[in-house]
Order: sequence, then structure tokens, then C-alpha cells
Amino acid sequence: MKRILLILIAIVMQLIVFSAPDSLSYLSINDFLKTVAANHPTAKQAEIAVEKGIASVLQARGSFDPAIAGSTEQKQFNDKNYYQYTNAEIKIPTWYGIELKTGIDNSSGIEINPERSVPDAGLLYSGIALPIGQNLFIDQRRAALRQAKLYKAMTEAEQQLILNKLLYDAAVDYWNWFNDWNAVAILQNTLLVSKDRYEAIKLNALLGDRPSIDTIEAAIQLQNIEMRLTQATVELQNSKLQLETHLWDSNLQPLELGIGIAPPAYNQEILISSYPTVINFNIDSVVINHPELKTYELKINDLLIEKKLKQEQLKPIVNINYNFITEAIGSNPLADYNTSNYKIGANFYMPLFLRKERGSLKLTRLKLREANLNLSFKNLEIKNKVLSNINQYQSLNDQIKLATQTVENQTILFNSEKEMFNLGESSLFLVNTRESNYINAQLKMVELITKSRKSYAATLYASAINN
Repeated sequence: MKRILLILIAIVMQLIVFSAPDSLSYLSINDFLKTVAANHPTAKQAEIAVEKGIASVLQARGSFDPAIAGSTEQKQFNDKNYYQYTNAEIKIPTWYGIELKTGIDNSSGIEINPERSVPDAGLLYSGIALPIGQNLFIDQRRAALRQAKLYKAMTEAEQQLILNKLLYDAAVDYWNWFNDWNAVAILQNTLLVSKDRYEAIKLNALLGDRPSIDTIEAAIQLQNIEMRLTQATVELQNSKLQLETHLWDSNLQPLELGIGIAPPAYNQEILISSYPTVINFNIDSVVINHPELKTYELKINDLLIEKKLKQEQLKPIVNINYNFITEAIGSNPLADYNTSNYKIGANFYMPLFLRKERGSLKLTRLKLREANLNLSFKNLEIKNKVLSNINQYQSLNDQIKLATQTVENQTILFNSEKEMFNLGESSLFLVNTRESNYINAQLKMVELITKSRKSYAATLYASAINN
């Protein structure tokens, strides 16, 4: 009768081990990462970086905006109007370095500078300013706009990198939580079984069916499991707190995981997992499209623009200004155009040794050479890192297959040993040993699944493929 009672208790305990509370809501890795990508402050900051790139292009385009300018100067003394000069003009910069302008000059007074004397109605002028030396092919304005466009592209690549790092860190913290939650679940279920066995053995010892020494051995096993569970619970609490650092709502308010929120159980994760057994990446495609390499390429393009600008500065400055002039009122500017009425000017400047310009160009060339070397190194580094993570992931998947068989075998051995113990054909020491091996096999299985999922996340991170 006593042995039958023990067998019934063992059957109930085995059912408890694999039962899960119906009240749990499981948080999948995909749902978790979607929440992180949508609401995390770092993701919002990455969006701001892109907006800054757009703003920088707008700012650079402002250098080509038409401008209205005007000036006036007057001298009045002892009721005499010595002079009054007035000027108003519109300037239109162009992409090719030519500046178009049109305006009107007016002057009056008794002491006008002869060279500023104009007809009573004023003098209308239109013309161009043209650089024929330095700044003919590129100038600071054109370089700034090209570099702003590169900066915009760079912020988009950096946004991908920031989001990629955020999702990788979040995935690692999720799988740490998965590992600790499953470890606690395994030890809690085992603790229930161990407690029931201890109570049954203690009862049988009181009835004289078991030696009293068995109660001590059962108590030691129970205490060992309790100690492991206590440590695992602390680790779960910490990993849960770390996971919550990634959870925010749409109003940027931090969220907490509810008591009933859990990751999938490790045996469920194996069954329902959508993770591939083997990763097949086109490495060349990954490298070509990698945003980190794009940032290096964009930096090189930025230096090429800077190099072209520095080369332009080796030329002499030669600017020509030409304006045709005519009376402002009572005339048709086109019909009255006369080649003999004009203002023309030119200026020239060139340092004799060009040491500043030559030194600046040499520094830019050295930076460009350095950037190309960095690009070559980073190209190989990314490629090897991706391949290394793929190899590790596939190795861990092979280990998971072996670990699955180990858990199945340890389950058989543990159940058989319990049956033999209930029939009086085994010892509690062997049962405890089988139970410890069974616990360790499950925990090892959880550890391997965790490492595998982290390795997959690391592969996506190294490839810059956002989850």
C-alpha cells in the first residue's frame, strides 16, 4: 500500500514538471523587437539625426538663394545737402560660379563725388561677376552643398547602424531573460517534485518502511535545489530589469513587464522556432550594402570634394565684373543698350610660394589615403566577423541537436530510476544523481538555445541586417 502511494505521488509530480500556468502571456522576440524599434528613445534619436542631415542640405542650398541688398548714405550740414547716395540691387548666385546682378544707383547733392554722379532719374545697371581663375570649377558654396548631401546620406547610414546596435543589445537582453526565466521554471518544477519526494520519504521513514538516513539525503537534495533556485531567481530579477530598459510606450514612458509576461519555455522555443538551421548569406552583397562601409565610402567622397577644392586654391584669383548701364526712367533697357555704356572691373591675387595651399592639399591627400586603407581593413573585418558568427551559430545548432537527445535520455534514466526506487530496487542516492543530471541537462539545453539565439542576433548585427 505504501509503495502504491509513492508511485501515485511520483506520477502526479511528473505531470507537474511539464505543466505550465494557463495565465501566462508569452512575449516573443519579434514582438519585443518591434516595440523597441518603434518606441525606444535611441530609435527616436536616430530619426532626429536624419532630420539634421536634411536640414544641413537646406542650409547649404541657402548659399545659392537670391539676395536683395540696399544702402544709403547722406550728409546734411548748415541746411545744405552735401550728398545723398542710394543703391538697391538683386544678386542671383548660380551653380556655375557666375553671379548675376541688377540694381539702381541714385545720387543728389551739391558735393557729389564726380565718379558717383548719375542722371537725375538714376542709373540702372545689370551684369555678371565671373571667376576665370580660382573658383571657376568649384568653390566653397558648391563644395558645401555636395558635402551636405553626403552628410545626409551618412546620417541615413548611421541611423541604420544605431538601430542595428539597439536591436542587437535588446535581443541579447531578451535571450538572457529567456535563459534565466527557463532556469527558474526548471528549478521550481524540480523543487515541487523534490519536496513531495521528501515528504513521502519522511512519512515512510516514520512508518518504518524507509531508513531514517534517507530523509537526510532527501533533505540535502531539496536544500541544494533551493539554493540553486534562490540564485537563479536573483539572476532572473536582474535580467528582467535589464530587459525593461528597452520597453517604452509611444509617449516615451518606460514600461514594466507584468507578472504574467514570460518568454517561451525552452521546449516550446525549439518546436515553434522560425530560426534557420543554416544561415545562407551572400557575403559579397552583405559587404556592399553594409551601412558602416557606406559611411567610410561617403567619408572618402567627402575628402575627394575637399581635395578638388584644395587643388582649385592653387590657381590665382582672377575675377571679372561687367555691367551695362542706362538711365533708370524713360528708357527701354534692352532697346537702349549701348556697348559704349558699361562698367567693368577685374582683380587678381596669388601668393608667390603657395605653401599654405600646397600643405593643405598634401594633408587632404594623406587623409584620403588613410581613409582608403581603413575602408579595405573594415571590409575584410566585417566579412570575417559575419563568417565567424555564422560558423558559431551552426555549431551551436548541432550542439542543440545533441543536447535534445541528452535531455530525452536523461529523462528516461530519471523516470526509470524513480520507478525502480518506488519498487525498492534502487537507492535514493541514485535517484538524486539521476535527478541532478536531468536538471543539468535541461539547464544546458536552455544555455545552448540562448547562445544560439544570441549568435544569430550577432550575425544579423555584424551583417547590419535589422531584425
